[in-house]
Amino acid sequence: PTLVPTRTRALCSCPTDPSADAGADGDVMAAARRSVSRATLDRIEAMLGDGFKAEEPQVDHTSTRSDEDRHIIDMQQRVRELVSEHNLEEAVDVVAELKGVLSEAYGADHPVYASALNDEGVILKDLGNAARAADVLLEALDVYRRSVGEESVSYAAAMHNLGMAYKAAAGSAKGMERVTFLDQSYECLNECLRLRMLVYPGAADHLEVLNTRRNLATVQHRRGEKDAAIEELLKVTLALRSSSRGPKHPSVAAALNDLGFLYKESGQYDRAIEAYEEALALREAVLGPDSTLTAATMWNLSAAYG
Repeated sequence: PTLVPTRTRALCSCPTDPSADAGADGDVMAAARRSVSRATLDRIEAMLGDGFKAEEPQVDHTSTRSDEDRHIIDMQQRVRELVSEHNLEEAVDVVAELKGVLSEAYGADHPVYASALNDEGVILKDLGNAARAADVLLEALDVYRRSVGEESVSYAAAMHNLGMAYKAAAGSAKGMERVTFLDQSYECLNECLRLRMLVYPGAADHLEVLNTRRNLATVQHRRGEKDAAIEELLKVTLALRSSSRGPKHPSVAAALNDLGFLYKESGQYDRAIEAYEEALALREAVLGPDSTLTAATMWNLSAAYG
């Protein structure tokens, strides 16, 4: 077979429960469930460091593309389409079928198989099965470790997704179980940050690095380190504003949305409203009024007003 993946394709999270934690875009979206256009998803990709990726695995065009290669690419595309349509139940079924095809074609120790595991883990998390998602992502990490090594973009992305799965698990846990999940999430995201500082050029200003820091701050806040979390997120927001991407980049809106949530949870409602209003203005301008992310921030703002 000639299909060769160059990096992990991490799928976009598209949950729609407004009663859940609305602070992080990877965890909660809008009160209203809407279909997301391809153009909107492309813009979301720019904002969510581990969001929906549009690139296809590369194919060696010096060889004849077999029917099997085309079938695999079609299945990968189908998974992305189903996620964009919020049809996660069918998406996870297609991924399960894809894993079988990839295992037979490449073996279960190949990075393209790990990529399918990574996708499956993200979808399971968004379906609310965080425990199963964590198991699958641990398997993906093991395959990546043995095939491409730990100091790779793919391994770092899967580590990030594992941290977000543990964070999601903490949302429905109580007592010491919640503490354990948050500790695991914090450890995974810290390790992801360390790896991304190694694998990305100009790492300190890289979008993936800044988004990892953003998610770390939200976990830090849940662990009770509220002042430190807000201070870190303010630094991330400033770094995003002053980066080459400019102050109107969607990632700035994501950071402001999270900052609003942290302020609200800390009882600083005036600052929360200010952050949410700025995030809403940016998202309306960049993503449009019908984006689920715009709707999520609008819902967050209304909640801050009480």
